[in-house]
Amino acid sequence: MAVKKGYKQTEVGVIPEDWEVKPLSDLTKEIGDGIHATPEYVNSSDCFFINGNNLLDGKIVITENTMCVSDVEYRRLRKLLNTDTILMSINGTIGNLAFYDNEKVVLGKSAAYINVNQEASKNFLYYVFQSFATRTYYENELTGTTIRNLSLTSIRNTPISIPPTLAEQESIAEALSDADAFIESIERLLAKKRQIKQGAMSELLTGRRRLSGFGGEWEERKLGDIVEFVNGKPLESMVSSSGDYFIITLDSIDIDGKLKPEHKRSSYFDNSLQKGDIVIILSDLAHGYLLGLCDLIPEDNRYILNQRVGRLRCNNEQVSQFIRMLINRNQDFFRKRGQGTSQRHIYKRDIFELNISLPQKNEQSAIAEILSEMDGEIAALEEKLVKARQVKAGMMGELLGGRIRLNHD
Repeated sequence: MAVKKGYKQTEVGVIPEDWEVKPLSDLTKEIGDGIHATPEYVNSSDCFFINGNNLLDGKIVITENTMCVSDVEYRRLRKLLNTDTILMSINGTIGNLAFYDNEKVVLGKSAAYINVNQEASKNFLYYVFQSFATRTYYENELTGTTIRNLSLTSIRNTPISIPPTLAEQESIAEALSDADAFIESIERLLAKKRQIKQGAMSELLTGRRRLSGFGGEWEERKLGDIVEFVNGKPLESMVSSSGDYFIITLDSIDIDGKLKPEHKRSSYFDNSLQKGDIVIILSDLAHGYLLGLCDLIPEDNRYILNQRVGRLRCNNEQVSQFIRMLINRNQDFFRKRGQGTSQRHIYKRDIFELNISLPQKNEQSAIAEILSEMDGEIAALEEKLVKARQVKAGMMGELLGGRIRLNHD
C-alpha cells in the first residue's frame, strides 16, 4: 500500500516525515530499576517501600499494606528521581505507570524509573508507553514463564515515534489528558451512583426506610413458600451458531447479577421460561462468589435453560424484580451453603430455606421501580464510560501516529 504524501514508513508504522523514531535511551537521562534486596522495615514513617503494584493510573498508590522504612534507610536506598521521572512496573504486571511527585519512596526491583531529558515531554511519553505499538513491543520482549519480566535493556531500546517540537508533544499529551479527565469524571459519578444505590437497597429492601404512603408489618417467609423451582436441561449437544434461541449457562450471569449480552445459541426451544422468571446460578468455581446470583427473563423471551441453572417462578402475590433483588443481597447465605471443592453447588433445598421479609405486593412494586431506575442510570453511565474509553483509544491511535496534527501548520 502506498504511503500518503507527507508520511513515511518506519519500524513503528507510518508517521509524518518530520517525526523521528528514536530509542527511549536517546530521550532520557537515566533508566534503572529499584533495589534487589529487602530493606529494613519500620512500623511507621512517611517513607515507603514500593513496587510495581503501587503504580496505578499515573499515581503512586500507598495502601495500608505498603511497608515503611526509616528516613535513614530511605536516604541510603533512594534513587535519583525528579519531577521528570516516570515509574513503570516491569515484573509480574507489566506497564503500570506513575509520575514521580517528590514522594519519599524506595523502589523495589519490580519498579523501573525513567528520567526524561529536555528533548522529550514526560507527559507525551506517558501516553506513548500506553500505546498499542509500545505494549506490543514490550509483550514481545518479555522473559520468564511463571512471572514475566521486562528488562532494562528492552526499555532502553523502546522505539519512540516523536514529533519535532516539545509544543506538539505537549499538545498531544494535553488532548489525551483531557480525555482521561472526562473518563475519570464518569468513573467518579458511576462510583457515587453505585454507592447511593447500595445505601438505598440496604434501607428499602429491609424495611428500615418506608416509602411514603405505605405501612403495615412485613411478613417473614421462606423463599420456598413463594416460588416454584425447575432445573435446566443438558443442552451442550444442542449448541448451534445459527440458532434463534439463547442458552443461559453458568457463565451467563455476571457478578452484579445481570444477564450478559452474549450467549451460546441453539435451535432447540422448550418454552419453559417466560418473561419475569428468575434464573439463578446453582454451580460455581471453588470460591462460590456467583452462587445464587440471579436475573429476570426479559420481555423478548428467546431463552432456554442449561443444567445447573435454575428457574424460579413467583406466585401472583409477589413481584419478581423485588424477589430477585432480595436474593442477590443474600450471597453470603448461598456461599455458606455451597458444597464441593473444585466446584461448589447449591440445590433446591438451599434456595427454599432462604428467609426473606416481604411487604405487600404494591410496596414491592414501588421499591423495585425505584431501584430499577437507579440500575438504569448506572447502566447508562457504564455505556457512556465504554464509549469514552473507545474514543480515547481512537484518539491515541490518531494523535500518537501523527495522522492528526496539533499545533502544526
